[in-house]
Amino acid sequence: MIPLSLADLQAGTASPILAGPRCNVRLRCNRSTQRARVGAVRTRPSAAQRVPGGGEEMTLGERLKGFVGERKQAALAAEWLERWSERKEARKGKGWTLDTVTSSFSRCFNDQPEGVRFFFGDRARAVLLFEVLAVPPEERDELLVLADLAMKTGAARPAQLVVDLTAWTGDRDLSDALFLAVEKQILEPHRKLLPVVLVMTEEQYRWLPRTFDDFGDDVRKERVKECERARERVMALAEDQGLVLAPYPLPVFERWVATSFRGRELRFEPADALAVFAERGELPRLPAVEHDLASLGGIEPASEPLPEDPLALRRLMVDLCVEERVSAMKQSAAVRLGWAHKLGITVTSTERERIEAEISALDARLEIDAEPGDEAALEGLLARARRRPVETTAMRVGDVIHILNPTAQSLEVESHPRITVHRIDVPVPALVRLLNELDTWTEDDLLDDPLLEHVVERLDPRGEERLAMLHARAQVMVSRTTRLRGGERVDDWKTPLGALLAEDPPEAMLRLHGVDNQDDYNRQKENARRFLLRKQGGWANDENTDKRLRHAVPLDDLIVSREDQVLGCKWSNEDKVTERKGVQQIVLESDPIRARDPAHWLDLLECSAACGGHSLDGFAIVQRFGGSVLGNSPSWENEVTNLGTVFWREADRELALAWLSLRRSLGGESIRLRDGSMLALLGGGIFAEFTVRQHSSRMKRSGTRASLLLPVYYETAKLRSGEWALRWHPQPLTIPIVSHLAETTSRYDASTHIGPSLPRAIRLEGHGIVADVTFRYSPLFTSPGQGLAPSIAAAAAAASATNASATDDDDRRRRD
Repeated sequence: MIPLSLADLQAGTASPILAGPRCNVRLRCNRSTQRARVGAVRTRPSAAQRVPGGGEEMTLGERLKGFVGERKQAALAAEWLERWSERKEARKGKGWTLDTVTSSFSRCFNDQPEGVRFFFGDRARAVLLFEVLAVPPEERDELLVLADLAMKTGAARPAQLVVDLTAWTGDRDLSDALFLAVEKQILEPHRKLLPVVLVMTEEQYRWLPRTFDDFGDDVRKERVKECERARERVMALAEDQGLVLAPYPLPVFERWVATSFRGRELRFEPADALAVFAERGELPRLPAVEHDLASLGGIEPASEPLPEDPLALRRLMVDLCVEERVSAMKQSAAVRLGWAHKLGITVTSTERERIEAEISALDARLEIDAEPGDEAALEGLLARARRRPVETTAMRVGDVIHILNPTAQSLEVESHPRITVHRIDVPVPALVRLLNELDTWTEDDLLDDPLLEHVVERLDPRGEERLAMLHARAQVMVSRTTRLRGGERVDDWKTPLGALLAEDPPEAMLRLHGVDNQDDYNRQKENARRFLLRKQGGWANDENTDKRLRHAVPLDDLIVSREDQVLGCKWSNEDKVTERKGVQQIVLESDPIRARDPAHWLDLLECSAACGGHSLDGFAIVQRFGGSVLGNSPSWENEVTNLGTVFWREADRELALAWLSLRRSLGGESIRLRDGSMLALLGGGIFAEFTVRQHSSRMKRSGTRASLLLPVYYETAKLRSGEWALRWHPQPLTIPIVSHLAETTSRYDASTHIGPSLPRAIRLEGHGIVADVTFRYSPLFTSPGQGLAPSIAAAAAAASATNASATDDDDRRRRD
């Protein structure tokens, strides 16, 4: 029953049902308060709930039957249950069957209290009943009053509002302000929502105004001794119907009004919650979440505190369910999911989060992780793949993953709309082809082709990729990135070696071995490396090819004949790319590990203008790989070195003498060392040490070939013009083999040694073998006739000391 003030009644503003002839209302006036209260209306014993008035009397059930028309109660009950199931979630385990609702319809239409309470005990159910019966809005208030009167018979009416005031316990001033706000903002403007239960502390109850007694049973007071017990009591009072006004959330969101009290005013969220509840019987539910954030997986909820303001908290709960609002939030998915867990609600994901989760799931199924990139990076990758073999690569551009050359990817993944597959086949890079060949070489193969001229001709016979091959060759020779294998040892070495030595010795060749002059100060200052090359036709005279590609650092000694014109070259411009930018003429990698990387080599090739490159990122490559990249180098200073006819004659003579001695030694004693080499006694304490291997089949050669090792020193000499020139100094073909050593100890120490001079080393090739020969001496095999050698050595050492003393005396006399 709705309490009304006397002013309302006198002004005629009361509800029509209260002012009309159909309602018999008794008013009791309290002189002290001048307020009116609606007294209890007693029904006739013979009728369940009748409202007296002039003319025919109709009960609530009869009034409701008038809206049924020709429809069946069972059909109405089914429609009500279906619409209720769509609007409400089952709470506290209650789920009505169609039989229950149909029987409740019958009881309500027959004015039985159980049926009336089923539909009108919860305003939301009553509003839905009006909608199913198509009750006009102007008649609904009158029917609600009839239902209220019917429910008062024999039992207390259920509360429509439960208000928890315990959060604002304090002194009397605070309590007076709070109760005044309750009266002015809840009780008086929303009388249709009575009865109401006010949950308060014992202290608050002490300051409760006596004016609240005027509302009678429509304002009920529930006291708790402790504020902590208030929430439990509110839940029990609210049960499964009514609206709860509290500063904390309720399990049923649409029955909770977030409430705060600040500045002597109650504030609600939603602000119009009471008016909406009076009209509809419930508040809007949380928006349905179509895309649950938790279903994306892989998100660890973050522990982030919730807003302390209850109004902000309720707004947050709604926002977490609306994708547009979530998209505008700055909080991460982990924070939002943590909030949702604390609040017991489902939070929506954003479209961006769903896309990211989808792409992440795809990425996990790829054979390789996808790297982030943009359109420019993708175009660069594809362009690179058209120039060189590129391993399986995945790059994410926008919301699409591009996979290049997949090898083990399922068709399901490749056909996904967020996957784009690129398959590009390209030739094997020149560097890879060259290294694949060189990795099968032995040391003998390299000595046969130390400038890699022949191998390049074999790999590129038509010259279709000559510049790339020359650049790869130059990089291999600069970095020394070779992995040579040892030759296959020959166990029966005497037979093939005997067949080789049975022939007359061939024309002697020289094995040139360049040696730095470590005392050359200018060499150290310039930080220049000098190497010995032989000049011959083909590349060396090709004016169409940059000479820095034609000439390259040899990987081993050079074997030359007397017809070859020997060219001494100085690599004078080892120029490291540091601050310089722009296209470099030639860019090479000197680090032996990175020099084998085909992708890196192709980058360098594209930075080398001499090879047709036009890329400007040479400086960026250096920044990425440090100081191992050489730019605009090498440049060469050349000088022809002529050994002369006399030199070659001496080489032929030394070869012939050694040849004959080696031929004779094959019939003598020999012994095998642990490393597989052989020692053969030549005579007079001199031994020949043989290392015999099978010759590689790569180099086709007829006849035999023999070469003597010749060191060549080079240094920089200053000319009369003031310029510096490169000078080459061939060393003797032979070297003394020390047989005896003598030393004198005095003020002037001196030593000397004696022994034969023999070739430094000889290399023999033919009959399918390669034999390297060096010479050694052992006094264990000398004859007694050589006993004078120590006396000769001692005399020579004493003479050297005497000469040094005399020279010192001369220097002293000149100073005096």
